[in-house]
Amino acid sequence: MNIASGLAVIIIFSLIAKLFPYKGESKSSKSFKALKIEYKTWELKFGLLLLIITVFSTFLIKPILEFICLQSGSQDDTIYYIVPEANIWYAPAGILGFAISIYLTAYFGRLILKSRLLEYHHYTNLKHGFDGKKIVKPLTWGLLLIATAVTWGYSNNFIAIRENGIVYHQLRTLNEKSYSYNDIELIYLIENKKYDNSLVPKPHYYLKFSDGAAWNTLSGLSKKEQNEEIFNYISLKSGLELKTISYLNK
Repeated sequence: MNIASGLAVIIIFSLIAKLFPYKGESKSSKSFKALKIEYKTWELKFGLLLLIITVFSTFLIKPILEFICLQSGSQDDTIYYIVPEANIWYAPAGILGFAISIYLTAYFGRLILKSRLLEYHHYTNLKHGFDGKKIVKPLTWGLLLIATAVTWGYSNNFIAIRENGIVYHQLRTLNEKSYSYNDIELIYLIENKKYDNSLVPKPHYYLKFSDGAAWNTLSGLSKKEQNEEIFNYISLKSGLELKTISYLNK
Protein backbone atom coordinates (compact mmCIF):
# COMPACT_ATOMS: atom_id res chain seq x y z
CA MET A 1 0.00 0.00 0.00
CA ASN A 2 1.47 3.39 -0.96
CA ILE A 3 1.40 6.51 1.21
CA ALA A 4 -1.63 8.02 -0.56
CA SER A 5 -3.68 4.82 -0.14
CA GLY A 6 -2.68 4.58 3.51
CA LEU A 7 -3.74 8.17 4.18
CA ALA A 8 -7.05 7.57 2.37
CA VAL A 9 -7.79 4.53 4.56
CA ILE A 10 -6.97 6.49 7.74
CA ILE A 11 -9.21 9.39 6.68
CA ILE A 12 -12.10 7.07 5.74
CA PHE A 13 -11.87 5.16 9.04
CA SER A 14 -11.74 8.44 10.97
CA LEU A 15 -14.85 9.75 9.21
CA ILE A 16 -16.73 6.49 9.84
CA ALA A 17 -15.76 6.67 13.54
CA LYS A 18 -17.19 10.20 13.67
CA LEU A 19 -20.47 9.16 12.02
CA PHE A 20 -20.91 5.84 13.84
CA PRO A 21 -19.00 6.14 17.13
CA TYR A 22 -18.69 3.01 19.27
CA LYS A 23 -19.78 3.44 22.88
CA GLY A 24 -17.99 0.35 24.17
CA GLU A 25 -21.13 -1.58 25.05
CA SER A 26 -20.31 -5.22 25.84
CA LYS A 27 -20.79 -7.90 28.48
CA SER A 28 -17.10 -8.76 28.22
CA SER A 29 -15.07 -8.01 31.34
CA LYS A 30 -11.75 -8.45 29.53
CA SER A 31 -9.44 -5.54 28.91
CA PHE A 32 -8.62 -4.38 25.38
CA LYS A 33 -5.12 -5.81 25.79
CA ALA A 34 -6.52 -9.24 26.65
CA LEU A 35 -8.98 -9.07 23.75
CA LYS A 36 -6.18 -8.10 21.37
CA ILE A 37 -4.12 -11.14 22.35
CA GLU A 38 -7.11 -13.41 21.80
CA TYR A 39 -8.59 -11.93 18.60
CA LYS A 40 -5.81 -10.16 16.69
CA THR A 41 -5.03 -13.25 14.60
CA TRP A 42 -8.74 -13.83 13.98
CA GLU A 43 -9.06 -10.31 12.58
CA LEU A 44 -6.21 -11.05 10.17
CA LYS A 45 -7.81 -14.37 9.18
CA PHE A 46 -11.19 -12.77 8.51
CA GLY A 47 -9.48 -9.96 6.55
CA LEU A 48 -7.77 -12.57 4.38
CA LEU A 49 -11.08 -14.42 3.95
CA LEU A 50 -12.74 -11.13 2.91
CA LEU A 51 -10.04 -10.62 0.28
CA ILE A 52 -10.25 -14.19 -1.07
CA ILE A 53 -14.07 -14.09 -1.38
CA THR A 54 -13.92 -10.66 -3.05
CA VAL A 55 -11.39 -11.82 -5.65
CA PHE A 56 -13.21 -15.11 -6.31
CA SER A 57 -16.61 -13.37 -6.59
CA THR A 58 -15.18 -10.71 -8.90
CA PHE A 59 -13.81 -13.27 -11.37
CA LEU A 60 -17.12 -15.16 -11.20
CA ILE A 61 -19.39 -12.13 -11.68
CA LYS A 62 -17.39 -10.34 -14.40
CA PRO A 63 -18.21 -12.72 -17.31
CA ILE A 64 -21.85 -12.87 -16.15
CA LEU A 65 -22.23 -9.07 -16.38
CA GLU A 66 -20.50 -9.01 -19.75
CA PHE A 67 -22.75 -11.79 -21.09
CA ILE A 68 -25.94 -10.08 -19.85
CA CYS A 69 -24.86 -6.82 -21.48
CA LEU A 70 -24.17 -8.49 -24.81
CA GLN A 71 -27.46 -10.39 -24.79
CA SER A 72 -29.63 -7.45 -23.68
CA GLY A 73 -28.75 -5.16 -26.59
CA SER A 74 -28.20 -7.45 -29.52
CA GLN A 75 -31.15 -7.82 -31.92
CA ASP A 76 -31.89 -10.12 -34.85
CA ASP A 77 -30.88 -7.50 -37.43
CA THR A 78 -27.64 -6.63 -35.59
CA ILE A 79 -24.54 -7.71 -37.50
CA TYR A 80 -21.98 -6.43 -34.98
CA TYR A 81 -22.78 -5.40 -31.41
CA ILE A 82 -19.93 -3.73 -29.53
CA VAL A 83 -19.90 -2.96 -25.81
CA PRO A 84 -17.08 -1.71 -23.53
CA GLU A 85 -14.04 -3.98 -23.56
CA ALA A 86 -13.99 -7.00 -21.28
CA ASN A 87 -11.62 -5.70 -18.60
CA ILE A 88 -13.83 -2.71 -17.81
CA TRP A 89 -16.39 -5.09 -16.28
CA TYR A 90 -14.00 -5.81 -13.41
CA ALA A 91 -15.09 -2.48 -11.87
CA PRO A 92 -18.78 -3.31 -11.16
CA ALA A 93 -17.87 -6.98 -10.58
CA GLY A 94 -15.32 -5.97 -7.95
CA ILE A 95 -17.84 -3.74 -6.16
CA LEU A 96 -20.44 -6.53 -6.16
CA GLY A 97 -17.80 -9.05 -5.08
CA PHE A 98 -16.85 -6.89 -2.10
CA ALA A 99 -20.50 -6.50 -1.07
CA ILE A 100 -20.98 -10.28 -1.23
CA SER A 101 -17.77 -10.93 0.72
CA ILE A 102 -18.94 -8.71 3.60
CA TYR A 103 -21.99 -10.88 4.22
CA LEU A 104 -20.22 -14.19 3.63
CA THR A 105 -17.36 -13.27 5.96
CA ALA A 106 -19.88 -12.31 8.65
CA TYR A 107 -21.66 -15.65 8.11
CA PHE A 108 -18.44 -17.65 8.46
CA GLY A 109 -17.59 -15.59 11.53
CA ARG A 110 -20.82 -16.72 13.21
CA LEU A 111 -20.07 -20.35 12.33
CA ILE A 112 -16.49 -20.27 13.58
CA LEU A 113 -16.58 -18.07 16.69
CA LYS A 114 -20.14 -18.88 17.77
CA SER A 115 -20.61 -17.58 21.33
CA ARG A 116 -17.37 -15.58 21.13
CA LEU A 117 -18.58 -13.51 18.18
CA LEU A 118 -19.95 -10.64 20.28
CA GLU A 119 -16.68 -10.43 22.12
CA TYR A 120 -14.77 -10.38 18.83
CA HIS A 121 -17.00 -7.58 17.55
CA HIS A 122 -16.38 -5.69 20.77
CA TYR A 123 -12.62 -5.95 20.17
CA THR A 124 -12.78 -4.74 16.53
CA ASN A 125 -15.15 -1.91 17.46
CA LEU A 126 -12.84 -0.74 20.23
CA LYS A 127 -9.83 -0.98 17.96
CA HIS A 128 -11.30 1.01 15.05
CA GLY A 129 -13.54 3.35 17.05
CA PHE A 130 -16.79 2.74 15.17
CA ASP A 131 -19.79 0.45 15.58
CA GLY A 132 -19.43 -2.17 12.84
CA LYS A 133 -23.06 -3.35 13.10
CA LYS A 134 -24.30 0.11 12.14
CA ILE A 135 -22.27 0.38 8.94
CA VAL A 136 -22.56 -3.12 7.42
CA LYS A 137 -26.05 -2.70 5.93
CA PRO A 138 -25.70 0.87 4.61
CA LEU A 139 -22.22 0.05 3.26
CA THR A 140 -23.45 -3.07 1.47
CA TRP A 141 -26.53 -1.37 0.01
CA GLY A 142 -24.39 1.57 -1.06
CA LEU A 143 -22.01 -0.77 -2.87
CA LEU A 144 -24.91 -2.55 -4.58
CA LEU A 145 -26.36 0.77 -5.77
CA ILE A 146 -22.98 1.92 -7.10
CA ALA A 147 -22.42 -1.41 -8.90
CA THR A 148 -25.93 -1.20 -10.42
CA ALA A 149 -25.33 2.35 -11.64
CA VAL A 150 -21.93 1.46 -13.15
CA THR A 151 -23.34 -1.67 -14.83
CA TRP A 152 -26.27 0.29 -16.24
CA GLY A 153 -23.91 2.97 -17.57
CA TYR A 154 -21.62 0.45 -19.25
CA SER A 155 -24.60 -1.43 -20.72
CA ASN A 156 -25.81 1.80 -22.30
CA ASN A 157 -22.50 2.48 -23.98
CA PHE A 158 -22.58 0.56 -27.25
CA ILE A 159 -22.38 0.52 -31.04
CA ALA A 160 -24.85 -1.63 -32.99
CA ILE A 161 -23.92 -2.14 -36.65
CA ARG A 162 -27.08 -3.13 -38.52
CA GLU A 163 -28.05 -3.75 -42.12
CA ASN A 164 -29.74 -0.37 -42.53
CA GLY A 165 -27.62 1.80 -40.27
CA ILE A 166 -25.77 2.30 -36.99
CA VAL A 167 -27.15 2.85 -33.49
CA TYR A 168 -24.70 4.62 -31.19
CA HIS A 169 -25.07 5.30 -27.47
CA GLN A 170 -22.20 7.13 -25.86
CA LEU A 171 -21.52 6.79 -22.12
CA ARG A 172 -21.92 10.51 -21.48
CA THR A 173 -25.30 10.82 -23.26
CA LEU A 174 -28.77 9.83 -22.07
CA ASN A 175 -30.24 8.71 -25.39
CA GLU A 176 -29.00 6.56 -28.23
CA LYS A 177 -28.71 7.98 -31.75
CA SER A 178 -29.55 6.24 -35.00
CA TYR A 179 -27.61 6.95 -38.18
CA SER A 180 -27.98 5.80 -41.75
CA TYR A 181 -24.80 4.95 -43.65
CA ASN A 182 -25.29 8.21 -45.57
CA ASP A 183 -24.76 10.09 -42.29
CA ILE A 184 -21.12 8.98 -42.14
CA GLU A 185 -18.66 11.70 -43.20
CA LEU A 186 -15.32 9.88 -43.02
CA ILE A 187 -13.63 6.66 -41.97
CA TYR A 188 -9.98 6.50 -40.98
CA LEU A 189 -7.42 3.95 -39.94
CA ILE A 190 -5.09 6.08 -37.81
CA GLU A 191 -1.60 4.69 -37.33
CA ASN A 192 -0.40 6.84 -34.43
CA LYS A 193 -1.66 8.70 -31.39
CA LYS A 194 -0.27 12.19 -30.89
CA TYR A 195 1.01 13.01 -27.39
CA ASP A 196 2.22 16.61 -27.10
CA ASN A 197 4.65 16.92 -30.01
CA SER A 198 5.48 13.25 -30.48
CA LEU A 199 3.73 10.37 -32.23
CA VAL A 200 3.25 7.02 -30.53
CA PRO A 201 2.37 3.97 -32.67
CA LYS A 202 -1.23 3.15 -31.74
CA PRO A 203 -3.28 1.89 -34.72
CA HIS A 204 -6.99 2.56 -34.27
CA TYR A 205 -10.12 3.28 -36.28
CA TYR A 206 -12.04 6.55 -36.36
CA LEU A 207 -15.51 7.19 -37.73
CA LYS A 208 -17.21 10.61 -37.86
CA PHE A 209 -20.93 11.26 -38.33
CA SER A 210 -22.53 14.31 -39.94
CA ASP A 211 -23.73 15.69 -36.58
CA GLY A 212 -20.17 15.80 -35.23
CA ALA A 213 -20.37 12.61 -33.15
CA ALA A 214 -17.40 10.29 -33.55
CA TRP A 215 -16.55 6.70 -32.76
CA ASN A 216 -12.92 6.11 -31.85
CA THR A 217 -11.90 2.52 -31.11
CA LEU A 218 -9.42 3.77 -28.49
CA SER A 219 -12.38 4.79 -26.31
CA GLY A 220 -13.15 1.21 -25.22
CA LEU A 221 -15.84 0.37 -27.78
CA SER A 222 -13.76 -2.02 -29.82
CA LYS A 223 -13.67 -5.64 -30.99
CA LYS A 224 -9.97 -5.88 -31.67
CA GLU A 225 -10.22 -9.24 -33.39
CA GLN A 226 -12.91 -7.89 -35.76
CA ASN A 227 -12.10 -4.18 -36.14
CA GLU A 228 -10.77 -4.52 -39.68
CA GLU A 229 -13.78 -6.61 -40.72
CA ILE A 230 -16.23 -4.18 -39.12
CA PHE A 231 -14.78 -1.05 -40.69
CA ASN A 232 -14.45 -2.66 -44.08
CA TYR A 233 -18.16 -3.48 -43.83
CA ILE A 234 -18.99 0.13 -42.88
CA SER A 235 -16.84 1.38 -45.76
CA LEU A 236 -18.72 -0.88 -48.17
CA LYS A 237 -22.17 0.15 -46.88
CA SER A 238 -21.38 3.88 -46.81
CA GLY A 239 -19.51 3.95 -50.12
CA LEU A 240 -16.64 5.82 -48.43
CA GLU A 241 -12.99 4.88 -48.72
CA LEU A 242 -11.30 3.64 -45.57
CA LYS A 243 -8.32 6.01 -45.57
CA THR A 244 -5.08 5.39 -43.68
CA ILE A 245 -3.49 8.46 -42.05
CA SER A 246 -0.51 8.93 -39.77
CA TYR A 247 -2.39 10.78 -37.02
CA LEU A 248 -5.55 12.81 -36.52
CA ASN A 249 -4.91 16.53 -36.35
CA LYS A 250 -7.89 17.87 -34.41
